[in-house]
Amino acid sequence: MKYEFATLRKSYKPARNWWNTFVLQPVMLPTLWFVANFTRLRPNTISFISFILYLLCGFFFTSGNLILGAIFFELGVLGDAIDGKLARLKYKPTKFGAYTDTWVDTWGHFIAAITLGVGMFVNTGNHWWLLMGGIMFFVKIQHSIEALMTSNLISPDKYKRVVVGIGAKKEQKGFLISVRKFLLKRRLRDPLSGSDVKNLLFFVAPLFGIVSIMLMIIIPLFLLKAIFWFFYYRNILKKLDDE
Repeated sequence: MKYEFATLRKSYKPARNWWNTFVLQPVMLPTLWFVANFTRLRPNTISFISFILYLLCGFFFTSGNLILGAIFFELGVLGDAIDGKLARLKYKPTKFGAYTDTWVDTWGHFIAAITLGVGMFVNTGNHWWLLMGGIMFFVKIQHSIEALMTSNLISPDKYKRVVVGIGAKKEQKGFLISVRKFLLKRRLRDPLSGSDVKNLLFFVAPLFGIVSIMLMIIIPLFLLKAIFWFFYYRNILKKLDDE
């Protein structure tokens, strides 16, 4: 075959979220292998298929069938995880491709959040779930906004040097720096990233009927993490301003 598993792994990003690494990879890698070797599907086509799967997810969530909604959501996530890797593997990544990927990702999560809230309202009759759908989307989109702001303000080289401490002129110390170095060397992001949150909220929670419990866990952790990283990045950006 033209593309072996070792070659496919080279298309991975330097740091990946925990869900894709430990849960989705056993399915994602064989799927990418099949698509790369036996189809002519292009990355933007896969992004479009992912969007259709997100729409199906929304349909089933709205109708109150949370299990099928969760399954179609995860299939959409699978396609969303493959399109960028396929672009780096077989084609030259384009700005429009990156835009399409982000567009599908954002709309897919909006559809899942709002329709899951509607589905929970259908199942329980509690009007608060209509509001919770918007809160779930905010929880997810805040991570995306934070990542976008960070990428615009801090280049990859500066991120490794200032945030993680790799390649810095003066060795940086501290528990957080050590943890980030440890994770980055293993190609892992910080735990509870935006991708991890979306899979917990829109796949695990509806699949096992624990949406209420998951929200009670995720939202407080999310708020604590958001507050912590706000002050942490404030210090980081001050260091960059002083350089």
